[in-house]
Amino acid sequence: MTWEKDRQLVASLARQVVHYAAPDELPFFKATCDAFFAAPKLARRGHRDEPLGFGLETAFTVISTLALTVTVDVFKQLTEEHIRRMIDKTAPTFRLAALSKLFHRPPEQSADPLPHLHQDQITKIRELAYRRARQLQASEEQATLIADGIAKALASQFTMED
Repeated sequence: MTWEKDRQLVASLARQVVHYAAPDELPFFKATCDAFFAAPKLARRGHRDEPLGFGLETAFTVISTLALTVTVDVFKQLTEEHIRRMIDKTAPTFRLAALSKLFHRPPEQSADPLPHLHQDQITKIRELAYRRARQLQASEEQATLIADGIAKALASQFTMED
């Protein structure tokens, strides 16, 4: 996945969070998103005297900036979990392939679907999002809205029913 696709995914998820948590910020979301990705380290640092952390002198998009920052962290967590699952899943296949090669038998192919998020994983991600938002000095209410928005967006788009 390229950075542009990652960025689009993060922006899409963060936009859903803003739609849920602070719909009045939606008209400013694209500009906030562009500024965030132009200087993500400044935005993620979050100075107290600059509400957005990257010099915009408005507090109109605080939830948007928090949502983008927390969504990047959630995306990193999801990526790390996916990589761990893939390693755990493919390690036996590699061992089987090596043994099969040794004994001249073709390895069996796995027909398992791609990993998906279960409710307990979404709950853990929600907790991560809440903690990260609080670390960024979001109020309890703001952190709850952001965490709930992320969980709701992930549950509606990125899960499959068992």
